Amino acid sequence: WQVARSRLVLRSGDYVKTGGSGSAEVSFSDGSVFRVRPDTVILINRRRSEGGVPTEDAVSLEYGWVNLDTSERAGSVKTPEAEARVAQSSRAEVSYDRRRRRSTFSSFQGAMEVRTKVGTVSRLGSMEQLIQTAEGLSAPVSLPDSPALLTPQADAVFELADEQMLLRWERVDGASRYALQICRDDHFVDNIIDVENRPETVATVGLLGEGTFLWRVAAFTRQGNKGPWSEPGVFTVESGPAGETGRSDGASTR
Repeated sequence: WQVARSRLVLRSGDYVKTGGSGSAEVSFSDGSVFRVRPDTVILINRRRSEGGVPTEDAVSLEYGWVNLDTSERAGSVKTPEAEARVAQSSRAEVSYDRRRRRSTFSSFQGAMEVRTKVGTVSRLGSMEQLIQTAEGLSAPVSLPDSPALLTPQADAVFELADEQMLLRWERVDGASRYALQICRDDHFVDNIIDVENRPETVATVGLLGEGTFLWRVAAFTRQGNKGPWSEPGVFTVESGPAGETGRSDGASTR
């Protein structure tokens, strides 16, 4: 392995591996983006026609999970047990738990086709999910929408002396709980707050540091199916009027 750097050129046959606090974005020339989450290994295996023209942006997922936004071409994510073909101009997520040999396929926008090694095929539309196990493919289930963030407004500024702030988001039909993440960058990997058990659409956050923060929310159904994350909100925490300075470890919530 070599340490990756920004704009590193990848080719078919190259692996990408992330650690527990790492992530990566793999961008293809047509604009499609594969976001590699922590503790994940993928193999780049872009497919080409007999004339050498790229026909599909493709990766093999050995374990972990990836999010993908396709553009002008379809995308493909192959797990050891099945393969997802994601239509162009679509958003999806694929994960594989190698210990349980379990794949989860989520279609957030557009369409996806899932095919197992034995030839079973299932098709997903927007906001649908299915799971593949040794028993086969589950029936597709509906996913909850992403919540709309309400408070604070975009780019709001708070003083550290305020000590706490209020986060609010819209209730989602069919949701029984919500996940909340706060981070200092848009990768949402090394999160300051990362909880999945918020029954209400409000959270009080204690301010413990200065800087710019991003936050987002996702909804869960009663059966535990998670919908897509909201678009991130941004807020800034500054020193109080007396020139107070805070620790750099972020925030607490209740």
